[in-house]
Amino acid sequence: MTGYNNEDIIRYVDGDMDAAEAARFEADMQQNPALAAAVRQYREVKATLAQRLPPDPQLHALKASLAQQRATHFKATAKVVSIRKYLIGAAAAAAILVAVLVLRPSTDKDFFHQYANTMEVSAERGNNTDTLLIHAASLYNSKEYTKAVAVLNTYLQVDSSNAQALYYRGLAGINTPTPAQGVADLETTFAGVSIFKYDAAFYLAVHFAQQHNVPVATSWIDKIPEDAAVYLKAQELKKQIK
Repeated sequence: MTGYNNEDIIRYVDGDMDAAEAARFEADMQQNPALAAAVRQYREVKATLAQRLPPDPQLHALKASLAQQRATHFKATAKVVSIRKYLIGAAAAAAILVAVLVLRPSTDKDFFHQYANTMEVSAERGNNTDTLLIHAASLYNSKEYTKAVAVLNTYLQVDSSNAQALYYRGLAGINTPTPAQGVADLETTFAGVSIFKYDAAFYLAVHFAQQHNVPVATSWIDKIPEDAAVYLKAQELKKQIK
């Protein structure tokens, strides 16, 4: 694109060059693949924006009014041209900004939402600890994670050996604003031999993927063996964060 800038490309595509300048531009474009590619890109952006943004019925009237005012109040040699350059530059910046905001797909995935689970308990009301576990499950499934952590804290003070309570306190904890204790609980669960071992590894991977810490997320995924129930989900997550 040597010798040309974005303003020149916009002027050419919008038909604001005179015949001689446009002819020179087209001749240079045939010899300059980068310039031709830039023109194509701007045309694509302009066409896409035209499809996505609603037409303004007052636009032509505004242009006509501005043209009349310019003819009445400004001479042909006045500095309207230099001001126009600034307007063109602003239009280019606006087009780029809109293209970024409107056309760019979001890459910030909500892995917690994608892999959300529910807490299921086998307990009967009447026993105080069972009642606590049922209450914790209700809070967890309602996504009231901070309250669920508090109830599970109370439960684990009574029965610290309950792997299910520790695992779900970990899951609830990583969904709170202070996830460090939740991470520690899941790490402890993984270090044990309960049925929640590899589920804990998976949700640690989910947590770190959500934090954009791909190396640590991948390291937890790689700890999950092929015969684990969560193996396929873990591999799916691994593909998404590559």
